[in-house]
Amino acid sequence: MVRLARVLSGEPDEVEDIVMDAFLETGRRFDTLSNPGGYLRTAVVNGARRRYRNTLTRKSIRTRYAKFLSHDDEPELHEHYLDDMLDALSEPEHTTIVLLYYLGTTQAEAAEIMGCPIGTVKSHAHRALRNLRQQVLQ
Repeated sequence: MVRLARVLSGEPDEVEDIVMDAFLETGRRFDTLSNPGGYLRTAVVNGARRRYRNTLTRKSIRTRYAKFLSHDDEPELHEHYLDDMLDALSEPEHTTIVLLYYLGTTQAEAAEIMGCPIGTVKSHAHRALRNLRQQVLQ
C-alpha cells in the first residue's frame, strides 16, 4: 500500500499518512465489507489522489498569483506570502476560493460540494476576495 501511495501521491513525505488514513477507514468499516483488501486499495488510491490534487491546488495558486504579490526575485518569499494570505481566510472562505477559482466550479456546484445554499457561497467568495485585496494592498 505504501508503494502504491508513493507512486500516486506526488508527495513522498505524506505517503505514510495516506496509508494510515486508509487503514483507519477500512478498520472502521471492516465488519460490513465484503472485500476489505479491495476497499483498502481503493481508499489508498482515493487518498493519494486527494493529496495530489491538494498539492497541485496549493502549488498552482502560489504560482499563478505570486507574480502579483511582490517584486522580489525570490519565489519562496512569494509562496510563503500567498500561503499566509490564504491561511488568514476562514475555512469556508478558503474552500470557496479554491473551488471557484482553482477548480473552476460554478457557484451552484460549489454550494452542493460545501453543503450550503448558493447565497452562502456568494457571501464567502465576496468576503474572501475583499480580505485578499486588503492583504495585498497593505
